[in-house]
Amino acid sequence: MIPKDQPTADKRAISRILSLSHGVSKPDPKLMERISRVYQQKGGRWSKFFEGNPTHSKLLKQVIKVVLKRSRDE
Repeated sequence: MIPKDQPTADKRAISRILSLSHGVSKPDPKLMERISRVYQQKGGRWSKFFEGNPTHSKLLKQVIKVVLKRSRDE
């Protein structure tokens, strides 16, 4: 079981991309959860992402961009 104060690998990856590519230093946990959910709904697989599959990496970056834009528009 993962302690509540330690983010899972998917959240760490999302947080890192948000920080490096979008300047979001402390992302909202709800935003990260939404990104993770949309990524999986669009066919993304975390196992493939962590294996370095370029298709899944590109998909995650696209999902982050779209979800972040929509959340800023709200």
